[in-house]
Amino acid sequence: PMNELIMYSKEFNETYIQRGESLFQKAGGKEEEVTLAVVIICCNEEDVILPCLNSLHTEYLDEIIIVDTGSTDRTREILQEFASNEPAANIYYFAWCDDFAAARNFGMEQAKSDWIFFLDADESMILHNRKPVKDYIRKYAGLYGTDIGIAPVIYNEKNHILYNNPRIFCKKSGYRYFGNVHETLRKEKDVYRFIPFLCLDIRVGHTGYGKKKIKNKLIRNMKYLNYNIKREPDNPLWYCYKLRDGRDFLTHEEKMDLFQKMEEIPESSMDKEYYLFCYNWASILIVKSLLDVREVDAAKEQLRVLEERGSCSEHDLFYLSCMLKVAEMEQNLKSLEELCKKRKESGDFKNSFLNSKGYHIDGVIMQLLEKQHKMGEYYKYKDFLVSQGYLYEIPES
Repeated sequence: PMNELIMYSKEFNETYIQRGESLFQKAGGKEEEVTLAVVIICCNEEDVILPCLNSLHTEYLDEIIIVDTGSTDRTREILQEFASNEPAANIYYFAWCDDFAAARNFGMEQAKSDWIFFLDADESMILHNRKPVKDYIRKYAGLYGTDIGIAPVIYNEKNHILYNNPRIFCKKSGYRYFGNVHETLRKEKDVYRFIPFLCLDIRVGHTGYGKKKIKNKLIRNMKYLNYNIKREPDNPLWYCYKLRDGRDFLTHEEKMDLFQKMEEIPESSMDKEYYLFCYNWASILIVKSLLDVREVDAAKEQLRVLEERGSCSEHDLFYLSCMLKVAEMEQNLKSLEELCKKRKESGDFKNSFLNSKGYHIDGVIMQLLEKQHKMGEYYKYKDFLVSQGYLYEIPES
């Protein structure tokens, strides 16, 4: 079972953790009443929108703001039916302009409540034995003020859990979304820093989409990320997202170019933690790309730099070091295979105590091929050595 407070961001730690109790005492130990609006942005979500809406604990909400950005399937019909039975629900229509931040900000502007909770159309609230969201807000806003954000625990597919996506915040805090896609909360356009947030035990399930829809979303994201980079060329976060979303679309050279452009952005031009987050994330993606194209030495050097900075997750560093060792082993296996083949081609084995035809070298090559999963060549060597009556001398691996 989880604790109520799962984690807090570095920005929260530096700014708020020490003054929390004094703020609460100044308020007389009272938790002020708050109002809460859930805001949902959707377009052509007929397969997922109803489970999302039905998961809302409407008795604890003051408003349900639904923004449709141009659905052409049954989404609008489903929304109208839901709103007809739910007094707190209001549906708004927003002309899509290739900008998720604009759609989210529009939805937020329609809300009359103090606090906003953004839920995606393919997400659902998960029932568990915890108190309503407004109770969390009252408690932690009373302790730390209204500048904090609250991140729910988002359960994605494949048991991947997201803890660092603040979705709940006070409207009067001045936070707005920026970015055509992968939009993030900030107060100012050109000031790049993460908002201080707590991750609390508010559970959200993310159902996700099928492979075809995911591919189409990634292609769309690449287009919108280009808009982000054009608008904010000095924001390293957009380069990170493009490296991630473009993993199957970009060449290795294009990935390296993105990484180098991100490295050229002055670290001093933004919040330190924001820059380190982006640098670490981009570095991890680049090390993986270097390993994919078997540039082992370059991957080793980039990993060394990442380790020296000392700010990356030790688990991610361990993973990368393991993958690097695997790549080095593969490289060594390939080199050994080539060396054995050259020896077999040029060798005179008449004086060999093992086999005058050099079949013992063929046996080594066969094992190396198996360990590299070159099964076509492996079986050719195996069949040959069986036909020559030699294979029984080599224990099978």
